[in-house]
Amino acid sequence: MALIGPILSLILFGVIVGQVRRAPPYWAQTLCLIVPACMMVIIALPSVFFDTGYANDSLWTLGLGGRIGVVAISSFGLMAVFSVIAMKSNRLARLPQPAAIPLDIVAGLLVYCIAFWLSPQLFYSFYQLIFPDLPAQIVIKSPIDLDRLRDIIIPKHGGSLSDHLAGVGFWAVIPFTLWLHAGRKS
Repeated sequence: MALIGPILSLILFGVIVGQVRRAPPYWAQTLCLIVPACMMVIIALPSVFFDTGYANDSLWTLGLGGRIGVVAISSFGLMAVFSVIAMKSNRLARLPQPAAIPLDIVAGLLVYCIAFWLSPQLFYSFYQLIFPDLPAQIVIKSPIDLDRLRDIIIPKHGGSLSDHLAGVGFWAVIPFTLWLHAGRKS
């Protein structure tokens, strides 16, 4: 099991490099590669994602429909955030190249952090549909909870599934942004 993750990650990296060499990235290709790229990161870190088990994670308190809803919201949210990051990269690509890439990565991480900060309200609204007794309230903390952000950036054994997956998305911003810039050079 320990070798499957790195092998699949290398294969995915090869596919991405091959795509970039053939043609610059376009929207459909970009969106189609985000989810498999995140899955490869998960498989490549079996000690964090698989050994943990997540038996006590709140996802398992939901029925099948609720779990499917959470996965759908997460997937569409991830695609929306990475679409905004791609649009931002298109604008920043006009800057001189030595400065554009680091600035673009920092801006992409900032976009991701803002989305991560606002996402609890979206999930809480979904939970209100499932559990009508939940009160209407704002669950977003102000300002951004830096301790929680640190928990997603540095995955820990025994962490929650949502924190680990949010961390995968956070770290995926860097290669995604580099991929967009590499595609412009081809």
